[in-house]
Amino acid sequence: MRVAAIEAKTILPGKHGLVSVKIKTNGGEKLALVHSLDQRLEKDHLALIEAVVTPNAKENKILIANPTTEPKHICKGMHVALADEVWSINEQPWLTQVENINVNEYVNTVEANPTFKVDFSKSSVQGEDRQKLEKLCEEFSDVFSKTQYDLGSCIAGEYDIITTTEEPITSRPHRVPFKYREELQKHIEALLKSGVMVKSDTPWVSNIVLVQKKDGGLRPCIDFRKLNEVTVPDHFPLPRLESIMERIGNCNYYSSLDLSSGYLQIRLTERASRKCGVIMEDEIYQMTHMPFGLRNATSAFARVMAHVISGLDECVLAYVDDFLVFTKSPDFDEHLKALRQVFTRLRKYFLKISPKKCIFASREMNFLGYTINATGYTPSIAKVETINNLPAPTTVKEVRQAIGMASFFRKHIQNFSLIVEPLTKLTRKEIEFHWGDEQQQAFDKIKKILTSQPVLVFPDYEKPFHIFTDASLTGQGGALMQKDIENNTYKAIAYCSRTLTISERKWAPVQIELGAIIFSLRQFRPFIYMAEIELHTDHKPLAYLLKKADASPNLARWLIELQNYNIKIVHIAGKENLLADALSRLQNQSEEEKAELEDIAEFPVCFTLPIKDGLIDEHYASVLTLRKENENYAIDIRQEQENDMEAADYIKFIKTGELPEDISPNNQEKFVLNAENLRIIGDILCHKLPNLKPRIFVPSSLRALIFDSFHSSQLGGGHMNLKKTLKKCRKYYWPRMHADILTWTRNCITCQLRHSPNPPYRAEMQNGTSKHTIC
Repeated sequence: MRVAAIEAKTILPGKHGLVSVKIKTNGGEKLALVHSLDQRLEKDHLALIEAVVTPNAKENKILIANPTTEPKHICKGMHVALADEVWSINEQPWLTQVENINVNEYVNTVEANPTFKVDFSKSSVQGEDRQKLEKLCEEFSDVFSKTQYDLGSCIAGEYDIITTTEEPITSRPHRVPFKYREELQKHIEALLKSGVMVKSDTPWVSNIVLVQKKDGGLRPCIDFRKLNEVTVPDHFPLPRLESIMERIGNCNYYSSLDLSSGYLQIRLTERASRKCGVIMEDEIYQMTHMPFGLRNATSAFARVMAHVISGLDECVLAYVDDFLVFTKSPDFDEHLKALRQVFTRLRKYFLKISPKKCIFASREMNFLGYTINATGYTPSIAKVETINNLPAPTTVKEVRQAIGMASFFRKHIQNFSLIVEPLTKLTRKEIEFHWGDEQQQAFDKIKKILTSQPVLVFPDYEKPFHIFTDASLTGQGGALMQKDIENNTYKAIAYCSRTLTISERKWAPVQIELGAIIFSLRQFRPFIYMAEIELHTDHKPLAYLLKKADASPNLARWLIELQNYNIKIVHIAGKENLLADALSRLQNQSEEEKAELEDIAEFPVCFTLPIKDGLIDEHYASVLTLRKENENYAIDIRQEQENDMEAADYIKFIKTGELPEDISPNNQEKFVLNAENLRIIGDILCHKLPNLKPRIFVPSSLRALIFDSFHSSQLGGGHMNLKKTLKKCRKYYWPRMHADILTWTRNCITCQLRHSPNPPYRAEMQNGTSKHTIC
């Protein structure tokens, strides 16, 4: 129902005012809840106090607050809010109470997965206290999930989805690759069995997107972008960070409880369930519990969690899908008492936690970007480690990047020009590049300034957050900031960066740029949760991509993830994005060993290389990704070389000069000639020719895998000829490579069928007659 103002009203700055309104109804409604402001008023940052009104009355009053510094005007006849019919003053359309529920109806009698168990190794208690803790967890074993699909079904309330139109949102089904159909069907059957999905004939349908997880499993995601466009926004207030830290700081014990697939434990109303339809090629389903990707899912979840732990504020804090249990008393029994209270609430409302992700009775905890313990709270080193680990520049170009990064905050840095003068000196043409003590001191001072006040500040949750992201050919970077309105400048809250893996460097520019955004959002999630965000990027195509309906599958997962944030994308010139640009160019080798961003449905196999004293060349210090069907694991290349007889012989000869005992006199000279071009670099056997980069010596156990990766992979082009396959494989080295690849290429069944000399047989046409009329 639409709510319109029946008189003009001006609301002064920092004040609130009663606005006279009339509700346009279809008649018959006795009560209505005014629950959401019009989007135009929301953009003016006005706030509505929810109220129950009588729709048929000539005049109703609603309270609207103006927290801004400017007066706001509401015109006569203006659409100011939305309202919905209610049947009880205590009932809200967002969270309707569920009554007469038999909890035992939802208990899953499933066999426990042995990997789903509590890990007490991170606990700070031992002996008798540890036994008490384990006994308590055993007493409440029913609140721990036994498997991935052993989920709760919260009876605290149901969540409703209110849309601006009742015309169904529809989508055409995507084709599912044949090799994924069986696994997808198993996933759907598990969801049907757990009760979070049912078969349906709903006209409200959204597409499903398939993503291959790093552990080889399939992650089906629902693309709710069309539904989110017509969903009325719901806002839930966040407490101030300072008040949170004051509550949880200076405690002796902390426990973190992580809900199992938390969103899927929140029930949907029948109306919301019908709007959460999922279309397949041969079937339509609908979600009965709240899936990931809905516009208001975060607010709804926070509201339910607040209801679940109400009255336990002195020892429990709910944030996202975590419960943080904290006690100030040094007596561990007090912490056990608090845990018992939380477990009792979980059992009461039928919620389940993941035993693998829980941490019990720790003296120290990382939370919301801060380290909390008995002494208080301090910023976590992870917030600034990107800057602290910044290596000293080695070229004039890197010096300019460092100066540009620091100049982003020059208005907050006293005597900025004097501080960076030793670095600026190196950028002048007449000066020869020499990095001395003076430059190192200036560089260290810049890093210290960037990681302390006034540049680095605490977040203010009453202001929007600004995220600056950028990507280069080698990395991705981001900076979380908030604007200082008085000085029209930005102050930093946290930094992040990562080095791209070799396979990621082959991505399209728009994919790398979007990946930088996703990476930054995940790193900064503890700060930006449910907050207003302005995202600054110098890549124009991103704004178009977010509105594109048929994004490729490898981007669709990320676009769905963006739906969980209140984001406004702002395009800026590259010269204004110096900080994020510099962060994206940091070369941190240890970062390269981290897994790639969850993306496309390919199966990477990783060579993890040990890094020793910085000796590993950049060309191969990165993670080398190869595809192997239906597997996903890391290979220790050094261990594989040691286990390979041929590689081990060469390693022994290079180190000791001793020839293999079983080598014949005729082959000794050939062996020595081959060894002349072999080197051991960072404990890895490599082939090194003059003026060329070293290539990893591939042991015999991995050669067929590398051939298959470059020859058969669709990403590599798919069944290329000998010349092209050999060219790609020469990124690596092994003896007799040409002969091996020639043999494997000639024996490839797919290539033989594709290039068969026999043309397909077609039967000759025959004359005939028909008794039917043909036109």
